[in-house]
Amino acid sequence: MKIKTINMNKNNRIIKNIIIIFLLMFPLTAIFSQQDIPRIGVVDTSAIYIAYFDSTTNIRIAKEIQNDIEEESVRIRNEITELKNRKLEAEQAQNTIEALRLTNLIEEKEQYLNDYIQIKNDRIIQLISNDAMENSLYTEITAAIRHVAFKKGYTIILEKQNPIFLYYSVEIDITEEVLEYLLSLSEDD
Repeated sequence: MKIKTINMNKNNRIIKNIIIIFLLMFPLTAIFSQQDIPRIGVVDTSAIYIAYFDSTTNIRIAKEIQNDIEEESVRIRNEITELKNRKLEAEQAQNTIEALRLTNLIEEKEQYLNDYIQIKNDRIIQLISNDAMENSLYTEITAAIRHVAFKKGYTIILEKQNPIFLYYSVEIDITEEVLEYLLSLSEDD
C-alpha cells in the first residue's frame, strides 16, 4: 500500500509539472505568434533571365535575322551551285568567254554572301550585347521580384542558385510568379 501511495504521489507530481510547464508555455506561444516572423521566398533569377530575355524584342529580332541569314545563304548557295554547273558546261563546250563571265559572277555571289552574313551577324551581336538592354532587363527583373514579394507578403527573397543555400521548400519559390508578372508586363506593351 505504501508503495502504491508513493507511486501515486509521484505520478501526481509529474502530472502537475506537465500542467505547469504547459501553462507556462501557452503564454509564450501567444507572444511568439503575435510577432512578425519573416516570410522567406526564393527565386531563380537565371531561369527568369533566360526565359524573359528570350522573349524580348531584341532577341526576337536577332532570331529573325538569323533565320534570314540561313534562308539567304541557302538561296545564294543554290545559285552558286547552278552557276558552277553552267560554268562546267561552258568549259566542256570550250566557251571560255562564258566560263570567264560565270567565274566572275560566282565570285561576286560568294563575296555578296560573305558580306551579307558579316553585316547581319554584326547586327545580331549589336542587339544581343547592348549594355543598356541588359541593364534595363536586370532592373525589370529586380522590380518584378520586389512586386511579387510585396504582393505575397515575403520579407526576404533569396537567390535559389546560391551555393550556401542548403534547403528550401518549394512553396517559397516565386520564380514562376515573377516570370508570369514580367511576361504580363510585356503583353501590355
